[in-house]
Amino acid sequence: MKKTLTTLILTGSLISSQAAISLVSSDDNSQGNTLLYGSTFFSTVAVQAGDVLVLSHATNKRDNGSNTISAVVAGETFTSLAAGNSGGQAGAYVFYSTISTTGSINISFDTTNASKNGSKTNAYYLLRAGAGETISLADSKTAADVAGTSLSLSLDSSAVGGFGVLAAATQTTAMTGLPTGFTEDRSDSGDKRITWSNSAVAAGHLNPTVTIDTADFEAAVGAVFVATVVPEPSSTALLGLGSLALLLRRRK
Repeated sequence: MKKTLTTLILTGSLISSQAAISLVSSDDNSQGNTLLYGSTFFSTVAVQAGDVLVLSHATNKRDNGSNTISAVVAGETFTSLAAGNSGGQAGAYVFYSTISTTGSINISFDTTNASKNGSKTNAYYLLRAGAGETISLADSKTAADVAGTSLSLSLDSSAVGGFGVLAAATQTTAMTGLPTGFTEDRSDSGDKRITWSNSAVAAGHLNPTVTIDTADFEAAVGAVFVATVVPEPSSTALLGLGSLALLLRRRK
């Protein structure tokens, strides 16, 4: 049975003009079939206030209450996008946070389950916008299934030009095919736990596809981030004055 994992990213419109995102630093690691407990650390990372830190994680043991997975950076709060199938056999995660201070941080994933073995793949991406710009999550989707059914993701967002992140996991079956425009940053256990990224999502990257060749437990998560120009207060004021003048003129 052939199953297809599809992420669709569509173009939309933004109120503010879209800007470019710089990938300041990134890293990845993996852990084989070992006890899923404790922390997985990356190197110390230099950050600036306003940077967005994105972490992706794929594992064959999902967060099912007894196995809680979290991203940890002292003083920062993360938003979690998580997918885990009901069989508890695969999990995919994206965590992201807007950094509040300038300095050096230590990044880690914490896993609380002290009794199960499993494997996992991790990656982080530090995103930075230019002066007068801000980074936000344009859209995201999560999906998971049990063995024997298909799985798909659809991202409807202003993704062209943005930074895309994908993570997917299966229990026992290797995934094949490289999503168009995406780079495989890390794989583990024979391509069963994989993270990808795309630093400049383009029109030709709107249907990245990964194929799973046999029935299996699986989970996937996709996210796309965009940078937009924040209007200066003076520009906003001028726009307001122009609108007021037009309104007064129409009343005459």
